[in-house]
Amino acid sequence: NSMGGAVAITIGLEHPERVRNLVLMAPGGLEDRDTYMAMRGIRKMIKTLYSGEPLTRDAMRSIFELQLHDPSLITDELIEERFQIAERQPRGLFEKVVVPDQRERLGELQAPILGFWGVEDQFCPVSGAMTIARRCKRTRMTMLSECGHWVMVEYRDLFNRETIQFLQEQA
Repeated sequence: NSMGGAVAITIGLEHPERVRNLVLMAPGGLEDRDTYMAMRGIRKMIKTLYSGEPLTRDAMRSIFELQLHDPSLITDELIEERFQIAERQPRGLFEKVVVPDQRERLGELQAPILGFWGVEDQFCPVSGAMTIARRCKRTRMTMLSECGHWVMVEYRDLFNRETIQFLQEQA
């Protein structure tokens, strides 16, 4: 999702022979940088990660609560798993990552696309779903009410079922 989706789109554009299908979950790279920086979740994430304070599990939980429409789905196990990943990431990683605005090139994507977006997403503007639907060929977008940025968590069964069906159809 998000950055991973932007990477998947980039690979689909730069190396179309390597991409048979794309499953995108609220990918980044569909707006200008200022639009993302205005999103509540992005502002909170940046404020937390760049406060100069060590990252804590509670701080991570406060970011993740903005990922979901239903924050009760955030378990201690999820926080611990993600905290361990964050601890191993190289410091300054996100300062080096550049996610370009890829809107103008979306029509070049050759692979069929299945996309998901939560209407309550506070990290990637939901307008991205329409951008993909309008600019890409062979696209199916699923937008879900009462859902934040992590469709795969809040609607796990639907996400898995539709993804498996899509991949089987394309095989």
